[in-house]
Amino acid sequence: VRPKYDFRNEMRKLTRQAIEEKNGGIPNPLFFQVDQARMEEDARAVMNLHFSSPQPALTQIQFFKLALSRLQKEGIPVLIYWPIVSPSLQTLLDYEMIEGPDGFEALLDFHRRGIRQSIEAERKKGASIVFAGPDDWGSLQCRAFVDSTHLSGACFDELTKLVFGPILPALKNKDRN
Repeated sequence: VRPKYDFRNEMRKLTRQAIEEKNGGIPNPLFFQVDQARMEEDARAVMNLHFSSPQPALTQIQFFKLALSRLQKEGIPVLIYWPIVSPSLQTLLDYEMIEGPDGFEALLDFHRRGIRQSIEAERKKGASIVFAGPDDWGSLQCRAFVDSTHLSGACFDELTKLVFGPILPALKNKDRN
């Protein structure tokens, strides 16, 4: 019984610390990594579940565009994060093709292009939008994954610095004004 009690108390301390020091970020200092065979199995399952029909969902595209437009009208700066995924899933995604307006192209390239076009359209109207993803910043050294789509908690600090690094100067300038 004692180990459970000690674990609960430790988690309470970590949670309080995260609330006070990291504005409520989930305390997850644990390094965890799934073995390669399970990772490949999970990557195939994610592909089958989320990409069985690689055609874009028009409802989601419209929602994304409307959200960007509304945020621009309200003057709210936006950070769009393109998530990093496991190498196993990335390999499968790199080979998935979709019929785009210019013929067949990689699924991810198709989606990135659409997102960037939507961002650019709102920027022309004065929106402050930053796009952050693995192609936009240096390589992430910590490459441990809990599953195909979730980075290990031990990698969060490094990832946070990479994602928010480009906007930190703007945030610091805003705090001074």
